[in-house]
Amino acid sequence: MPELKIGIHLPSLRQSFQKALLTVAPWRIQGVEIDARHEFRPAEMTRTAVRDVRRRLEDQRLRIRRATATTYGKAWNSASRPRARPCGWPTSSARRW
Repeated sequence: MPELKIGIHLPSLRQSFQKALLTVAPWRIQGVEIDARHEFRPAEMTRTAVRDVRRRLEDQRLRIRRATATTYGKAWNSASRPRARPCGWPTSSARRW
């Protein structure tokens, strides 16, 4: 029976790439999914940066299984994300004029 390959979406951990790799290393995960829109922009990466990412992955015995570039609506990063509202407060789309 083939072995089940398990991976994790690194941006879901809300940590930097390096910290996220150290977090998932003891979890026996085979692959990771990276964010190619905000954290790693392929057009802006030098050869040295690519080698560094590969080395960090090999040190933790991980592989990139998927690179995503989400384009839904307005892409929020942690600095520009709207603040959470308490339950019951209307959102901008729920306002009645």
